[in-house]
Amino acid sequence: VGVVALAIIASTYVAVRNESKVFHQSLVDKGRIVSRNIASSTKSAFWSLNWIFVENLLKESGRSFNKDIIYSKIVKPGGEVYLASDKKYYGSRVDTGLLKDQEQVLRDYPFEDQTGILLVQPVQIGKENWHILLGLSTQPIRDALEDLVYHNTVWGSVLLGFSIMVALALSYSISKPITSLARVARTISDGSRDQLIQVKSRDETGLLSHSFNTMMRHIKQAQ
Repeated sequence: VGVVALAIIASTYVAVRNESKVFHQSLVDKGRIVSRNIASSTKSAFWSLNWIFVENLLKESGRSFNKDIIYSKIVKPGGEVYLASDKKYYGSRVDTGLLKDQEQVLRDYPFEDQTGILLVQPVQIGKENWHILLGLSTQPIRDALEDLVYHNTVWGSVLLGFSIMVALALSYSISKPITSLARVARTISDGSRDQLIQVKSRDETGLLSHSFNTMMRHIKQAQ
């Protein structure tokens, strides 16, 4: 039973760790697709001055991935938010330390009311480096992992209960012949020589019972 319990705990831990990696990587990959799409549209809008299309794209990305995307922002070189999925971010500033020349994936990044993943995607606009900031929520991942732990716990409890029942049945099947053997031995010690043990199996306990009966017959013959 202890081995089964340890196996359930170990398998749950491995499953959660592996699924967590898969979920996080899938979320980052999805974010890369969205951010690169926004970056491409931003380049086009810079030359065509069609920023309305980009603004609608940011809003649409927020609606399409409402559980995964916390916000999307287009940031100018000085750190000013030029466009965003929510107008409350317009004109605000971000930490210029985030604005590097290569893509960044910042895990456990603190947002307003939760932690998640911040994806920073640089984009060359004219001669300047702008940036796409995409806030990705990991709450759906945590919910999925909690469901995984719950289901593993339920099925593990069922398996553990079944293992306990099997262990009790095996224990009873082993202890009953031994208890019977001990009872006959006590009867013989009280002076009886006619008490024999019923042999119902061919395992070690049955062999022991058979040997015990043979010994009692030899004792009776000797007497």
